[in-house]
Amino acid sequence: MPLPLEDLELIRRLKYRYCRCIDTANFDELRGLFVEDASVCYVGGTYRFEAQGRDSILDALGYAFHAEAIALHHVNHPEIDFVSDTEATGVWYLKDWFLDLRNKIITDGSALYRDTYVKRDGEWLIKRATYERIYEIVTPFVVPRRGLEPPRSYPLVPETSASTNSATWAWSAQARTFRTSPLSPHSVRDSLPQAGERNGKTLS
Repeated sequence: MPLPLEDLELIRRLKYRYCRCIDTANFDELRGLFVEDASVCYVGGTYRFEAQGRDSILDALGYAFHAEAIALHHVNHPEIDFVSDTEATGVWYLKDWFLDLRNKIITDGSALYRDTYVKRDGEWLIKRATYERIYEIVTPFVVPRRGLEPPRSYPLVPETSASTNSATWAWSAQARTFRTSPLSPHSVRDSLPQAGERNGKTLS
């Protein structure tokens, strides 16, 4: 059927809100993006996660995205097709990055989302969301002991171990810091150099 441009834009905005709510851990708004009987299926290199029902989905996402996590979900190249006036499907290319301070891992990867949307009371909602990884790199890291924290403009950089399949993380004087205290997904400003600073020094 022909592409209704207004509905097409509304579905795009729905997906964009989904990514924003995930990265900012805004679960109150996220709840309003799913139908009650929604389902998800996420397939990675070593896992397959499935959940049925909006409450179960939000519980699982709340466990993953919290005050000790930093996430970035960037979707593009939407391929949206309309099955009817009230149902559509979408394929999106995902690029994501995730730092988990609880489990000390960084995940970097890409995937293809394949979603189903339905229109209820004039509003487009997510009926089913799935993705399957194209690639996924999981890197463990270590946090420096308290009392040994370098100046705030020093970053974490990877140190390749003897194995080509793993890496550790150490402090380096080449860029910015990650703090060891819990970070709110709503505010990571304190972990970055501020305006007028370079390498921890105030510029005149």
